[in-house]
Amino acid sequence: QLEGGRWLTKALPGWQAAASVPPVKAPFLVLVKFFLGQIDFQNSLVYGLVAIFLFLFFILLFLAAFRGIKKEAFWFFSFWFFVPLVLAVLISLKVSVISPKRLILTLPAFVSLLSLGILSIKNRSSQILALVILILISSASLGAYWFNPKLQREDWRGATRYVETNGDPNSLALFEFSDPFAPYLWYQTGKIKSSRAFDGISAKEELVEAKLPLTTF
Repeated sequence: QLEGGRWLTKALPGWQAAASVPPVKAPFLVLVKFFLGQIDFQNSLVYGLVAIFLFLFFILLFLAAFRGIKKEAFWFFSFWFFVPLVLAVLISLKVSVISPKRLILTLPAFVSLLSLGILSIKNRSSQILALVILILISSASLGAYWFNPKLQREDWRGATRYVETNGDPNSLALFEFSDPFAPYLWYQTGKIKSSRAFDGISAKEELVEAKLPLTTF
């Protein structure tokens, strides 16, 4: 993975900025994204205030779990959550490939730590309040993701349907890549043939001019 990351940063100069975040910001962004998912705020001040609130909320539940009686579960989930996060931050100092989605393997541990924290709160009213806050955060973020297309992933199904609907048997879906993109291959029905244009992933203008006339199907 490290070798692949180094190669990509050289082959695609813009890839590093698009695929990673600064190591200093990474732990905070992981917490925010694990709470809110794809939600984004245009106002940086609002985003910062929300991030501080979520960070403090996590710390309070984490400390409650630490003081609770389920010590084995606490240390197990803490190890599961923090070790990959710390390793990712350290590795990203050499190869910048850290982002919240690459740490999604720690999400079950994150949720489990929150659950242990709520279970460990002795005051019943405070316990219910923490649970209500968590439910409201999750409901708001899920609602925003479900009903705001800007927060959703690329519509590869719609794009593939558009190509196949507007093409004919003589059409070719040609990709400026070493293979047709995986999402396209997943959703295609075979109505239109697909092909790669290059052997590699770096498509410079002179390479396009040289290779494109030679592409056949």
